[in-house]
This record gives sequence, C-alpha cells and structure tokens, in this order.
Amino acid sequence: VGALSLKDKNLRGLFMKKCKRICPICGCTDNQELYQIKMVIVKDMPIPSSYGVVSCSHCGFCYADVDASQENYNDYYYNFNNYSQIADLKTTMTESADATRIAVFDKYIEKDAKILDIGCGSGSFLKLLKEKGYSNVFGLDPSKASIDHLHGFGINGRVGNVFDSVDDEYKNAFDVVIFTMVMEHIYDLQNIITNLKKFIVKDGYLFIEVPAAEGFGKYPTLIPNYFNREHINYFDRESLDNLLFSNSFERVNDEDDCLFDIPMNLDRTRFETILHGLYRENLEKEHPIQKSTAGLKSITEYFKYMNEFNDRMYGLLDHIFEKHDKCIVWGTGSLTMFLLANYENLNQHVFCFVDNNTIKVGTELEDRKIISPNEIANVDSDIPILICSIYNVKEIRQQIKDMQIQNPCYSFEEI
Repeated sequence: VGALSLKDKNLRGLFMKKCKRICPICGCTDNQELYQIKMVIVKDMPIPSSYGVVSCSHCGFCYADVDASQENYNDYYYNFNNYSQIADLKTTMTESADATRIAVFDKYIEKDAKILDIGCGSGSFLKLLKEKGYSNVFGLDPSKASIDHLHGFGINGRVGNVFDSVDDEYKNAFDVVIFTMVMEHIYDLQNIITNLKKFIVKDGYLFIEVPAAEGFGKYPTLIPNYFNREHINYFDRESLDNLLFSNSFERVNDEDDCLFDIPMNLDRTRFETILHGLYRENLEKEHPIQKSTAGLKSITEYFKYMNEFNDRMYGLLDHIFEKHDKCIVWGTGSLTMFLLANYENLNQHVFCFVDNNTIKVGTELEDRKIISPNEIANVDSDIPILICSIYNVKEIRQQIKDMQIQNPCYSFEEI
C-alpha cells in the first residue's frame, strides 16, 4: 500500500478562481484556493465530502468554498451530528473557555444586564455568570435536555434556536446576546447576524466567540480538527470585525481582550486559540472593510507544516500494513473520515471500527461494522489497533490498558 502525498494532491498553490460560495462577508465571487479538503461521509449526509479552503480576493476572509446551502447544514446538525468527547477533557476545555469569557464580561458588562445565551448547551457559562453576580441570565437551546439542565441551576430558558421566529417576549429584550462557538459552522453569516439583532435592545451588545485562525499556524494539529465537514468559516480578528462592521456594529473590547489560548488536553500541553468579539450597534459610524491578513498568513503556514506531517502519518500506515493485512480503527470521527478519503485503500485494510459513542455502535461505516470496545475481546489479539482520535488518544490508551486488551496499538501522536 502506498501513501498518497498531499503535496501533489491537495496543495494547489495560490490562484484565482470563481467560487461555489460567494464570500459570506463581502459577497465577492473571486478567491484564492489554498488547499483541497477531502473526506468520506456517511450515506445520505446532506453536506459535501470535499471543498476548497479559499481566501476572498477582496476582503481576505478564509472560508470553505462548499457547494451547499444553509438548509443542508441545518439538516446535517439535526440528523447526523453525533459528537462526543471524554467528559474530563470537555470539562477542562469548557472551564478554560468560560474563564476567558467572564474576564471580558467583568470588564465591559454591568451586573444588572439582561443576558441571553443562544445555543447555551450545558449552561456552564450562564451558571458562572450567575455566580459572579449577573442575575438576569437566560438560555435558548434546541435541546430540551439542555434547557432542563439549565432549570436545574435555577436559570430560566426555553427550547429554540436562532433560526426560529422570535417570540415577542424575547424580541429586542436583551442587553447582551451571547453566541459562542457557532459562527464557524454557519453557511449564511449575513442572515445569522440579522437574526441575532432581533433579540438585542437598542445600544445592546453581541458577544461572539469563534476558533481563531491566528492559532492554526501557532498550534498546528491534524487537518480534520480545524478543517472538517462542520467548520466552514475561519475567522481572524480582522475578518470577524469586517462581518460585524458590515452590519453596523463596532467592536467594544480592546485587541488585548480578543485572543486567548485554551488547553485542549488534560495535561495542558496542547492549546488552541479562541477569538472574542464584544460588539455594539452604531448606525452613525461607517466602517469600511479592511482586508484581513493574519488568517491567511497563519493558514498558509499551517498547511505547509501539515503536508510534511501527513507524509509521516501515511508512512506510519505503510509500516503497519507491511506487517499486518488488517487493523482495527478506534474512532469514527473526522480524522477517520479524512484518512479513508486520502490514504489509498485504507478501507480494504479495516477489519472493523470501534467507537465509545453508543449512538454509532451497531451501524456501519464504509460497509464495515462499528463495534463497542467490549466486543474487541472477540477479535484476534494479533490485529493491531489504530487509534484515530484528535483529542483523546491518552484516555483511549488507558481504556485499552484497563480492559486488558492485548492487541498492539498505534497512534499518530507517536510521529
């Protein structure tokens, strides 16, 4: 089996082309293609399996040039998104992000402000706000379980999302609207800002948090972490400002309060950068778009590094299959989807897939069964395990050890 070099297949250089998706910030139809992303997707998934990572020729915004629509992504998140993560790691990441958020709120937002968190999830940040003296906090989330959890903290909330029509009770009712770690997933960015504005009182604030493209080159990780089927917008500080400026907002927080590094593993040896923007509507001030450059520079450096890393990653797979005809792939997330699409004949070498996510167990991926970890006891102990996880390799290795599974194990952290 031979590894496919992404130097030849994916890195296309910088050239001008007409896009499938117009720039969601400035509407330009020309861009520079930086890289081609290719992934396997499950049957009937409504979003593309491949796309170009591009930079807008006019405003510099970097985004996924996907051949899709907002309705395709709404369908995907409703029917296909089965994300899971080790609980302790998720807690560490959430607590670290919440600490950076509260620092911004303590600096700029009054304690009596009426605050709405759209897509509040577990409600951890609303709980922290309440503990810090912000008493008028509310949550909105598509999940009834999340809202029930919120009620357990004594915080009001209701089931719903930003795409729903706004009830009169919530229309222009909040001093601050929080929208964290969502914008990178949204196809129609202009429409989402219009919807968010409906919740905010005159002179109110909009707090947005996204992964920061400035951190991609600083903290390079496997391609499917930053560039996967879900993340289709790659904001730097300038491009997030441009999006809000084009909708008559101005940024309130200083540049020193925009970029924060948070740990992405329990050992706190891996980090990613997140971007905060606190914005306030200002109809009297004009904000011409300034071409963003930091994201393009960081992403270009990132892909240069990842071409070399991918060659080493595929070299490890070559090594495994020189000794073994089959392997067990532990993990069926974005990394596995990426490898199946980019390493020649990998699927032919997969004996089975393993996943801790009970929703996935019993289903199939590429005509191979997904089994639970407990079922590995019935598998030949000579078949190696390839751990395909971006965040949880150490925890999975410990799980394998605790289960006394004797199969040899490999992971890409070793290279």
